[in-house]
Amino acid sequence: MLIGLSRHARHGPVRHVASALVVSPSDYGSRPQELAELLDDLDPEITRQSELAAENIVVAYETARGWETERVGHLKIGFDVRSLGPADPQTGYRDPVTGLRRIEVKGRKRGQTIRLTTDEWYKAVQLGDSYWLYVVWDPLNNPSPEPLRIQNPAKHLDHAKEEVVAARYFDIAAAAVEDAAKAQR
Repeated sequence: MLIGLSRHARHGPVRHVASALVVSPSDYGSRPQELAELLDDLDPEITRQSELAAENIVVAYETARGWETERVGHLKIGFDVRSLGPADPQTGYRDPVTGLRRIEVKGRKRGQTIRLTTDEWYKAVQLGDSYWLYVVWDPLNNPSPEPLRIQNPAKHLDHAKEEVVAARYFDIAAAAVEDAAKAQR
């Protein structure tokens, strides 16, 4: 079926152009709303907008509490926002647990599963009580959003977590490797 298409191949960088989801009518034919939500979940642009909106809501929430915030998600350190509570006016001391929140932000549709990456979960385990999970339901169209706040999610959600192991790779049969090597001699 793909014979002859190699003439369309080009050398150079590879980029993602599109994703496709194939479902049978029996899976979603009678539930168009559920299918629409599934497709939204797969759209990286909608996901990015939702996460950014949730992060903006969390930063505004923390700032309104009188805390200083710093966005650190781009540093890939296992959380999105570092929030510092007010220092003691006399000493300047800021308690390292009660005066510091390392916040992982998730923006999802109400009732949707929250997914933490392995790095985020391990960081939650490592940081304990200074690590917080803030979930904002429907951040793109919620007229009065307020984050759900969970201190030490590794402790309080451990009973509810489900490890998902997923990998994308290519299997190449040993015989094919042997044949290709012989052909190149």
